[in-house]
Amino acid sequence: MTHAVRSFALYDQGTRGGSVRDVRLKTRREHTGRLRSALGNRLRCGARSDRGSPGKTAKSIEHYGSTAVVGMRAKPIIDILVAVCPLSDWKLCCEPLIKLGYDYAEHAGVPGHYIFGKGRDATERTHLVHVVEYEGESWRSNLALRDALRRDATLRQAYVEVKEAAIAEAPVGRARYNDLKRDFIDAAKATLNL
Repeated sequence: MTHAVRSFALYDQGTRGGSVRDVRLKTRREHTGRLRSALGNRLRCGARSDRGSPGKTAKSIEHYGSTAVVGMRAKPIIDILVAVCPLSDWKLCCEPLIKLGYDYAEHAGVPGHYIFGKGRDATERTHLVHVVEYEGESWRSNLALRDALRRDATLRQAYVEVKEAAIAEAPVGRARYNDLKRDFIDAAKATLNL
């Protein structure tokens, strides 16, 4: 099955009208709280982990990406990190996420990430869940970048400029847009002394 490629744009947070995708975002706190509640309640397993102790599959759930930064212009997509340990426990997240309306994006192409999407269809996402290793490099670096963007208005503005240039060059398709931001993201993470 092929899907049409749709264009997308950046939006100021707090905008209440419809977007290109007619997505209405709740306030970050309200929306993230609901996701954390739903995922936290559903991402539990009765099985014992490889270490032999029972517990939640999800060690932690964090809202990250541009929509997690007040004042950041963003695509209308909520990015969520779900941490598991060991990483092989990502498989235990499949059924609960599917029950929440997500589908597994097997060929998403992000090393060390198991990505699940939710939205109208595979081309028009409103939510992306990235299952990663708890305290692994991706977990630490993505949260450190989010926190740096929250603290540093200069970094935040520089990132917005990179995002706007990327969207001007690649108005359709997230893959090219993400590639165009990669150098900035890598350089910003490198300065965070992880």
